[in-house]
Amino acid sequence: MRPKTHWRGLKPANHPRPLNLGMHNLYDRISEVALHNRDVWNQIHLDSRYDAQRLQVSRNPTTLLNLPPISRARGSQFQARIQVTPGTGFLGGTIVRVFKAADTPVDDLAFSPDGRAIAAYVKYQGVFLWNLEAAPLSRVPVDTNVDAESYCKGGLSFSSDGRSLAWLVEGARRIYDRDTRKTTSEKSFSTNKHIVQTPDGSRGISNHGLPDYRLIGWRLVDGMWVQTWAFSTADLQVESLTFSADGRLFAMLTRHALGEGWQNNPARVEVRDAATRMLRGTGEYPYKVRAQLLLFSPDGSQLVGLNAMNLLVWPIPEVGDLGAPRLVRNTTRKQFTAMAYHPSGRYLYVTSNGENTKDATVHVFDTTTWIRTEQFTWKLGNLKAVAVSPDGTLAAAGGERGDIVIWDVDL
Repeated sequence: MRPKTHWRGLKPANHPRPLNLGMHNLYDRISEVALHNRDVWNQIHLDSRYDAQRLQVSRNPTTLLNLPPISRARGSQFQARIQVTPGTGFLGGTIVRVFKAADTPVDDLAFSPDGRAIAAYVKYQGVFLWNLEAAPLSRVPVDTNVDAESYCKGGLSFSSDGRSLAWLVEGARRIYDRDTRKTTSEKSFSTNKHIVQTPDGSRGISNHGLPDYRLIGWRLVDGMWVQTWAFSTADLQVESLTFSADGRLFAMLTRHALGEGWQNNPARVEVRDAATRMLRGTGEYPYKVRAQLLLFSPDGSQLVGLNAMNLLVWPIPEVGDLGAPRLVRNTTRKQFTAMAYHPSGRYLYVTSNGENTKDATVHVFDTTTWIRTEQFTWKLGNLKAVAVSPDGTLAAAGGERGDIVIWDVDL
């Protein structure tokens, strides 16, 4: 994977004109800096909120530039950094853009289909939206009334045309219209928090405990939720529900939950048909501790789980069981925290915690060999979320201190 040579929408690196920064021209504003490499400078994307005169630049092509805000009194919450990397072979990105979403963890991220906007759920703050081509970059509050206990992580998604943004909360699905800038709430198929839904919002599954102990499948028909199937989970513990990208399959982790010491019973992964709940296959799960997350590959041919420092990978056959998972260990010996597939399915982006919360890492694995092909280390504290744009050109990660980093990728 080789990073691109310029940020989306900017002039190529060999363009003869200086980069226009709105009211400010980079060449006019920085009098004390010798521009040693014009090709490098033409790659930089700056925000007019920042005082370019205060930049300090060295000849080191991988210098990390700190751009302090012009005025904190004006309420700016952004602290941007840009990593400049000419040429190829660097395991970072040609341009790295970091901005402050809030002071609390970024728990969920989603790109618009065209990659020109990104949305985030920030714990205790709400859902926010950024237009990545806007100058200056500013956050749009979408829903600041989302309780941290009611938000359903993993449910943040854009519509296919990118004009609306949806997310799940306890008892409802909320939709933000980017044209009218209004948020509406649709009654969910279940009033509890233990729900999952397909990205297009057409199917859902709810997991019910006392007194029902049932798993229920739902389908949206003419604006009404219709129950399509149900089965008893009275003797099971069910966790980590997830849909495949096309909504045809769902997976979950189960273990028998009867008798004393049931927590020590072996668990297994189940893959079922989403329309009928019929069992497609089961896979071994070698740990007592539950999987933090299960994720299907874009084509539904693989299922990946996280457990502490390990990735668990199951191939999904057309017929038959999944068998034992392939284990992929984190060589940094830190806990994996989130993951996202590249839309091609060829690469998996996985975040992990860092040493003393200072060097959290994004790993990129080739899903054919499960060899790590790239590694990005950001000074953002532990990372909580990761996303790849649907067109495969951008990736983003969110940290526990409210930072979001976005970088260009090229396959």
